[in-house]
Amino acid sequence: KRFITDAGHEIKTPLSIITADAEVLEMELENDSEDSGEAGSVSSGNEWISDIKAQTKRLSELTQDLISLSKMEETSTMLEMKDLDLSALLKSQTGSFGAVATASNKTISSNIEDGIHIQGDQKSIESLLSIVLDNAVKYCPENGHIDVTASRYKKGAKIEVTNDTSETLSAEECKNMFERFYRTDASRNSATGGHGIGLSMAKAIVSKHKGRITAASGSEKKLTVTIQL
Repeated sequence: KRFITDAGHEIKTPLSIITADAEVLEMELENDSEDSGEAGSVSSGNEWISDIKAQTKRLSELTQDLISLSKMEETSTMLEMKDLDLSALLKSQTGSFGAVATASNKTISSNIEDGIHIQGDQKSIESLLSIVLDNAVKYCPENGHIDVTASRYKKGAKIEVTNDTSETLSAEECKNMFERFYRTDASRNSATGGHGIGLSMAKAIVSKHKGRITAASGSEKKLTVTIQL
């Protein structure tokens, strides 16, 4: 874990430099285009630069996720526990992801009970909700649907996020998707890649809050992630 944290910080510096270099090169190409009037070659060059920036951003995010996961898994990591309005946080996150879903021809609906409060670390809980919703939208097929529900459960809360899938997942696949970089057969495509470490982070956050997170896929082509806090 210490290695991941230290290496992650070391990797971030060259990534920042690569990004800055790409941005400078992009500006220089645009200036050259204005001077020479040769838009075609510049357009081609900009496509390569855009790809460099996109892949660098992806690697930067992965590096930051690895650092965050490593810190979250450390037993010494302290959370700032306080009373949280989980209903309000989840409604806000669901609303934000509604636009993301619409942009990719997917729909999202919610049934969130009002006034659900829990003791939790706000930053961590917001990350948890974002990870689970992002995963649902990302792996929901085009024209598919995501459903979000939340209700009081025992002394805490239960959240269920259900999304359509391209195929039914086995119990083993549902169990393993919380492992780092695990990829189900249904997720093996170049557009989405695997599940990365997002759900691993979600599991670490839930564990820190002494809760439980599970995934299940019934006979229908759907996946439900259940969080108990």
